[in-house]
Amino acid sequence: MLAAIRMTCSVLKLRIGVAIAASALAGMAAAKGPAISVAQASALALAVLGASGAAGAFNHYYERDLDREMRRTRSRPFASGAFQPSLWWPISFLALLVASLALAAAANGLVSSLLVFLGFFTYGVVYTVWLKRRTAWNIVIGGLAGSFAVLAGAAAVDPTPQVVPVLLALVLFLWTPPHFWSLAAAKGDELRQGGGTDVAGHRIAAGMDLGNSSACGRVGCDFARASLVRPRPPLWARRRRRRCILSLEKLAALYRTVEAHGDGQFLCLVHTAWAPDRRSRA
Repeated sequence: MLAAIRMTCSVLKLRIGVAIAASALAGMAAAKGPAISVAQASALALAVLGASGAAGAFNHYYERDLDREMRRTRSRPFASGAFQPSLWWPISFLALLVASLALAAAANGLVSSLLVFLGFFTYGVVYTVWLKRRTAWNIVIGGLAGSFAVLAGAAAVDPTPQVVPVLLALVLFLWTPPHFWSLAAAKGDELRQGGGTDVAGHRIAAGMDLGNSSACGRVGCDFARASLVRPRPPLWARRRRRRCILSLEKLAALYRTVEAHGDGQFLCLVHTAWAPDRRSRA
């Protein structure tokens, strides 16, 4: 029984789903408007959790071939063979999605339900199917999935867009790439063996992630251009690239340190690795 519960939690990616459901509740709390009942808030959280679970399960099913190649993911139910591929699996995931969207629409309105669907579509289709095997920028766009959850929570209070929930969604969007690219930095060898494009985040993260910090925006853009466009960047670009790479190495070391303690602690500490090490020299 315990093994079945663990496999279910793994397939539905419930750890991520709970975080996304909490993001929806945060969006609801940040929005101004009529008070939301406990039943409505619970229904929204459950709907977001269900839609996130459907997207995560489809991700496991669709990527089972790559998951078999990486030590970190080879024990997942579809990759390990505990669950055998079948057409009934996608049908089940679709049924879970439809039920979740119906619950969101009934309790919180069509706009909120639409935003929940956009979160599923971004992660399940745009990220998993279209982008993940093609480009290291997949997580930048895929990060919108969590942002849609924030907006869905705000729409449950008032369908009209509001500044604070939008800013909260933007913060979550900007946080997602450095969070996942740190994993790519820490697990680069595995990703290469599995053929994952996220390993290219070693170069992109140092530019794009640091660009998320207002103090490092120009450094990030310069690094991205120097690394991805010019075959032999000038000296000033190489110096900036070195500082960015050192920052990425700190980020990877930080990830390894707190990996066993969950994402919450990592989120609190990740800013310590964002700023480039200005003491370094080429």
